[in-house]
Amino acid sequence: MNETILLLQVLGPNPIYTTNVEVARSLSREQTYKLYNHAKVNKIGYTFLNALEKASILGKYPELESELKKQGEIYKKYMESIRIIDEVLTDLGIDHVFIKTIYGFPVLPSDIDVLIYEKLSKNLLELLKKKGFVIFDRGPHFVSVYNTIIDPHVPRDKMSYDIDIYDEISLNYVVYLDKEYCFNDLKTNLDNFKKVPSSEYELLIHLNHSIFEHLYTLLHFYTFMKLLPDVDIVKLKRLAKATRSERALSYTSTITLFIATSANFAIEKKLLRVLEDLADEESLIDVNTMPYRFALTQIFRVLLEKTKKPRYSYHMLNFILHLINPRQFNHVVNQLAVRRRRQTY
Repeated sequence: MNETILLLQVLGPNPIYTTNVEVARSLSREQTYKLYNHAKVNKIGYTFLNALEKASILGKYPELESELKKQGEIYKKYMESIRIIDEVLTDLGIDHVFIKTIYGFPVLPSDIDVLIYEKLSKNLLELLKKKGFVIFDRGPHFVSVYNTIIDPHVPRDKMSYDIDIYDEISLNYVVYLDKEYCFNDLKTNLDNFKKVPSSEYELLIHLNHSIFEHLYTLLHFYTFMKLLPDVDIVKLKRLAKATRSERALSYTSTITLFIATSANFAIEKKLLRVLEDLADEESLIDVNTMPYRFALTQIFRVLLEKTKKPRYSYHMLNFILHLINPRQFNHVVNQLAVRRRRQTY
């Protein structure tokens, strides 16, 4: 059986409530380890381990049981790191919102992403240093900091509780969404300190990001399915049009619909109609292998749609001008090569 479909059958449409214990318990040892590796590639390894724990079968696999415990400790530090950066930015009077960080089901992201309303400044960076943060990476619109309150040692490798602070929703020089919409209709999630965008804009952030990272993973699928019941379809379409994200939304909705129907998920009719409305069934994407790698033509079309808005055109032009620098050009070429080769991110 296709590993993706089998993994989906174990987790169901909502991993918090729909873990299929019988399917999980019927897996052979080989299948279990293969599915865990497949889940890791799709950024939901922690989700799968939690499902195995629900099925009370982790005792059969000491290595996976140990891995869940290790990841659980990292998750605690991750949550504590969110709490601390939220308190620090609040104390400094910096308006901020967490993006691609709060999922609502067991996920261990690669880092914590915080978007601030004001521009990154030397003064803010100095204030962060005084608060115990170590800066270890910097880009045109972001700074990466390590929280020494969580762990006194500067990491040699990025850990899940590192923090990327952005002043634009961007990759390198390319700003691909308007941050102003992020600060409209803010909500708190579970714990009151977690400031997150509206479901509609959070979804657009994830979907655009997946395209510019070249890969759509099962984490994106479950994020889509988690946010969909709270989405106002009229508002979503309006935001997609305003941010020139209609093609990005169509591509990713098509993939999401394909996965959901391939797994025979029982989805509420109104949600299924929403997916069918957003998807472009004429160009239905065959997703037998996950993660799905977007074709360069698809990425180019999404970028081309963005250029219809002057704000995005300006940032893309700025990015192109930076390519005159041989060092920057080589960096971009290498990054593109990495994105085309890698199996996950």
